[in-house]
Amino acid sequence: MIKSWRACDNMKKRIYLVILGFFIIISLGPISCSDSESRMSPLLNQATVILSIGLPPEDPSAYNNSLGNKIRRFFVPDAIAQTAPASFSSILVRVSGPDFGVMEQTFGPSGTVSLSVPSGNFRQFEVIAAIASGDPSAALSFRGTAVANLPAGETVSIPVLMGLNETKIVVPDYYNNRIVTIDSMTGANWNARATLGSTSVTQPTDVSFDARGRIYISLNSTNGVIRADNSNGTNATPAFGAGGLQTIAVDRTNNILYYASSGALYKNSLDGTNEQSLLNFAPITAIYGIDVYSNGLLLIVGTGVISTVTPSYIILYDPNAGSRSGQTVVGQYTSASLNTPWDVMTVPPYIYVANLGGGANNQILRFSLDSNNSFIPQGNYGTFGTTATPGIFYGARRFLAIRNDALIIADSNTISLSQLISISDISGANWTPFGTHGSLINQFKLWAVC
Repeated sequence: MIKSWRACDNMKKRIYLVILGFFIIISLGPISCSDSESRMSPLLNQATVILSIGLPPEDPSAYNNSLGNKIRRFFVPDAIAQTAPASFSSILVRVSGPDFGVMEQTFGPSGTVSLSVPSGNFRQFEVIAAIASGDPSAALSFRGTAVANLPAGETVSIPVLMGLNETKIVVPDYYNNRIVTIDSMTGANWNARATLGSTSVTQPTDVSFDARGRIYISLNSTNGVIRADNSNGTNATPAFGAGGLQTIAVDRTNNILYYASSGALYKNSLDGTNEQSLLNFAPITAIYGIDVYSNGLLLIVGTGVISTVTPSYIILYDPNAGSRSGQTVVGQYTSASLNTPWDVMTVPPYIYVANLGGGANNQILRFSLDSNNSFIPQGNYGTFGTTATPGIFYGARRFLAIRNDALIIADSNTISLSQLISISDISGANWTPFGTHGSLINQFKLWAVC
């Protein structure tokens, strides 16, 4: 009996151990799964994003500007797979979302970028492609943005259509009959050109750029506008449009070219095949500078005549409203401190004016626009003079580049004083001069007469 009891006891122990092991396995199972899930969750909560980077088409006029086609363009391969107009040195990608901070990665030059991004809705992408040093493009960088929802664990292809972000400094060197391109205020990669293609750069007055970084130069000679892919004159057009031009601007959103001769304002297609004369509008009778504001509106600076008085104006102008006889001036500003304004530039949220005839502390003016299109003064800087001293301008005449970190100004008065000035804000911070008067390297003979 004792033996039988022991045998039974051993059997009970074995059964107990089996049951215990079973419960241990069951109890460990969820822990193991949970542990595995925690290890895998970073991967499960990621999406692979492939960014296809493209630029605007060579011929924007081939595309209708309707909203439907603008949307469709983002999904048509040949609308984004354009050959880049310059060599990229690097591509910076920033990603942000409502549930995480900003991710930032830098990639080598490529038309396609692949990266892992936290899954979720409303992921915002910003792509900035930097131009390689020494490339003849007038662009310093291109930028594009996109927004997408990213399902977990999936691969999502996102087209990013980029446009011009910043430019090099392109100087209309008027009396030297050339344009000069430099990368920075050190004079790096100096490139001076007296001809672009078959056209002489005779008395250049102003420069603008389209979304692909192409250069548009207005001439004050019998010729009108020259367009070129880059500062070497690649694919330069023969001069087109009205001659005797004072200023030029490109609407990079709507692909429209604007230029002015005295009191006459024109618009054209980017290839120069559709010139139209716009309204000769009051009160300006002499246009010196134009820039594109937003929603296709234009900023125009110049002077008018009221009896024997010659006041100066800043105008906000709608080139698409009304007829040639209709009223299209939607905002206007004049004051005693505004004296022969020679150029205007939009740097959101501000408008800057190169106030050539401005006296003490009035060479550069800054404004904002309120909801009624009234110009609100927001600061002023710089004094007219002839000494090479910070804060002293020979005569602030032209804004020369699109930069996120500085205003770069063509500064000249008499034909013996020329230089470039860079300031980082309306206080004149980081005043940096470059160049002297002359016709050699690092010299200019800028336009100095009205």
